[in-house]
Amino acid sequence: ISAFVQQTTSFNVKQEWKLVYGLRASYWSLNNRLDYGPRAMLSFKPQWTKDIVFRYSAGYYYQPPFYRELRDMDGEIVKNIKSQSSLLVSAAMDMNIKAWNRPFRVLSEMYYKYLYNLIPYEIDNVRIRYYPGMLATGYATGFDFKINGEFVKDVESWLSLSIMKTMEDIKNDNKAYIPRPTDQRFNLGLFFQDYIPKNPTYKMHLNFLYVSRLPFEPAKS
Repeated sequence: ISAFVQQTTSFNVKQEWKLVYGLRASYWSLNNRLDYGPRAMLSFKPQWTKDIVFRYSAGYYYQPPFYRELRDMDGEIVKNIKSQSSLLVSAAMDMNIKAWNRPFRVLSEMYYKYLYNLIPYEIDNVRIRYYPGMLATGYATGFDFKINGEFVKDVESWLSLSIMKTMEDIKNDNKAYIPRPTDQRFNLGLFFQDYIPKNPTYKMHLNFLYVSRLPFEPAKS
C-alpha cells in the first residue's frame, strides 16, 4: 500500500519563489514495515537580466527491496529486512542563454546522499548477487553539468559531464569504507547533430561517451 501528498506554494519577496513539499508513505505486509519520507524543494528566480532559476532540495527517500535483494546466496528469502534509505541534499542551477543568436540551456547540480540500511551486493560476471543478511552505510556525492541547444541551427545537441564518488562501510566486516560497485568517478558525454546545409533531409549525428572504470574486488567470503 502506498500513498503520497504534495503541495505547491508560490510567493514573491523581491523575487519569484516556489516551494514544493510533500510526504510519501508505503506499507508492506511482507516485513510489516511502514516507511515514510518527507521531502521539499525550494526554487527562486532572481530579478536579473538572465533567465536563471536556483533550486535547493532535501528529503528522505527509501526503496523497498526487490525479490533478488531478499534472496540470499542459498536461495532462501530473508523477510525481516529494512528498506534501503537515504537522506539527500542538493543545489541546482537552470539557466537559459543565447549564443550565436540561438537558444541554449545550462543545467548544473551538486548533491550529497547519506545512505543507510544498504544491502551489499557484488557483480559476478553478468549476475548481481546480494547479501540480505548484511547491512551497510554509505554515501554518494557528486556534480552534474549539461548544456544543450542548437550548436548547429535548427538541430539540438548536448554536452554533459558528471563526477561522482560513492562508498560504503559494511557492518561487522572489520574494514573501513570501500567503493560501491557503482563508483564510477568520471562520465563525459557528447551528442552532436548536423546536416547538409542545402539539403537538411540528410542528417548525421555523433555520439561520444567516455567513462572511468568501475571498481573491482574479490568475491566476499
